[in-house]
Amino acid sequence: MDPKFIFLAKFFALFLILQAIVLVVDLTWMQNAIAAGVSSLDGTAYSGKFVNVKDGAFEITPSCTGLVIAAILAAVIFSMKKPDMKKKAALFLTGTAILLVLNYFRVLLVVIVGRDFGIGAAEILHVISWFVMSAGIILIWYVFTKKMTKTESFDGFL
Repeated sequence: MDPKFIFLAKFFALFLILQAIVLVVDLTWMQNAIAAGVSSLDGTAYSGKFVNVKDGAFEITPSCTGLVIAAILAAVIFSMKKPDMKKKAALFLTGTAILLVLNYFRVLLVVIVGRDFGIGAAEILHVISWFVMSAGIILIWYVFTKKMTKTESFDGFL
């Protein structure tokens, strides 16, 4: 069977399972912590997982926690044959820690835009920044995996 098909099957199965977990598990504590932290940095009011912006409230959803992007990272890393499991785990844990910090600042930027320009502008930036961050993490993963495995092509990872 084609290694690319096997990779894609593993990737989507793992990602869908992890995505479902993110959506099912109660992450209210994390959502509230992000809302409180962001509000304290940008001077906006918050209530639970809602941050007040110019013309409404921005909700910190489970998808805003950074765990969905971490799920993408996990699915990419653990769907490959290379590197070995210990290196994969290290890459995932390091990448997730970096992702959570970057995601926090991404949410802060979205809320600042919402505070200054309104909730419509915040929603647009939210979607754009999520896709940019997802693409960025795949690019960073690719570069670091190439270095760890000393493999030049994507096919060498499969």
